[in-house]
Amino acid sequence: MNYQKQKYKIIWVLAGIVSCIILIGILRSQSNSPASSDLPQNVDFSGPTEIERESGNTVKEDLVSSQDTPTPNNATIAISQINQSTSEITVRSFVTNSVEDGSCTVSIAQQNNEFSQTVEAIGDASSTFCAPAIFEKTSEFVKGSEWTIIVEFTGNSGITGKTQENIVIN
Repeated sequence: MNYQKQKYKIIWVLAGIVSCIILIGILRSQSNSPASSDLPQNVDFSGPTEIERESGNTVKEDLVSSQDTPTPNNATIAISQINQSTSEITVRSFVTNSVEDGSCTVSIAQQNNEFSQTVEAIGDASSTFCAPAIFEKTSEFVKGSEWTIIVEFTGNSGITGKTQENIVIN
């Protein structure tokens, strides 16, 4: 029987502690919320006055004029990846200073040999990505030979750019 009495005492003590914690939480939440007398009684829900409207428009005009940046005349192209497998060469590139749709012409050239393809360029949040250009490794791509990869971008607005990089066929 002694064990049963101790069990009930523990349950009552725990119930008392939980009740105290709940009561403290309720009292704290009530003390943190503003009393109805603290809230403003005269709130004007009408639109802004003429002076407020003019002031807001001036701030907006200043903000818009400070954000006007000229469109670059030349696109800066970056070749981000050149992958070579046993059967193909994949070229990935993007435009770093322009966000607009257009096209990229990717070429692989060596002396009298040149292979080209035009891929879609898609403007993203901060740059323009050229779709991957994939070239089949034909017999002209001799192991150890040096080729030049050329990427040319033409944006829908007329902006253009060009870059090139040399590779050795593996």
